[in-house]
Amino acid sequence: MQFKHVFFTLIVLFSFLTQGYAEDHQPLVRIGKGTGSEIAYAPNGEVLAVAGGLGVWLYPTLTDEPPDLIEHPHTIANIEFSSDGKRLVGTGLHKTILLWDINTGELHNTLELKINSSLIDVSISPDGQIVAISSANGLIYLWDVSTDEILYTLEAHRDNNVMCVSFSPDGQTLASGGTDAIINLWDVKSGDLLHTLNKHPNRVEDVSFSPDGKILASCSLDRNILLWDVQTGILHNAITGSLAWHHSISFSPDGETLAAGGSNGTVHI
Repeated sequence: MQFKHVFFTLIVLFSFLTQGYAEDHQPLVRIGKGTGSEIAYAPNGEVLAVAGGLGVWLYPTLTDEPPDLIEHPHTIANIEFSSDGKRLVGTGLHKTILLWDINTGELHNTLELKINSSLIDVSISPDGQIVAISSANGLIYLWDVSTDEILYTLEAHRDNNVMCVSFSPDGQTLASGGTDAIINLWDVKSGDLLHTLNKHPNRVEDVSFSPDGKILASCSLDRNILLWDVQTGILHNAITGSLAWHHSISFSPDGETLAAGGSNGTVHI
């Protein structure tokens, strides 16, 4: 297979805490190993996974040891670690979802979806047993990896792209956001819709649960970040006034900080 882009450069930043970061600090390391499409840290921070055209590279973060490569013939576009860091799920344009054992690098399980639609996002439950896959056909597929069956096909965002999916820390709730500007909260066990959150006027790009699972943060092309009460579905707070669209959002492990990635190349904390 030929790859148009042979190298990519990943810059691991030392700190985002100071406003003068670009002037005062230098990247810790630059790594180049084929094309790159997404990165994910293991929960313990000891491994950085880089997905791309060669498969998934696993970089040790605490040592100078060379990275391991989990090879795959197709480009991997989305990756996420299970909360125990033992498994890594990935998907791409080939419409196959792959689940790897991180300790051995072996492929644990695969699922091929026979759909006429592209896959957009993927999320794995905290116990590593259920994988949620979002698509451009408005559907979400919940895959039970132990039985290799689709538990539910959720009609999440009819005739719209499902841009993001995320499990709550306890694995009981799944959040989804779409190009219909709606966020849905689902009961994972039953597949029932719990709440529909519709305060964004433009498409929802990403969602993130707080570590205690009580708050859901959402970002949108409307340049606003909204904070929702998960139990009631009521809007808790809004962060407005940004000049950039936000495409990604994430809580810190202690729940005290919220980071959002903007379309102007900035990260707001």
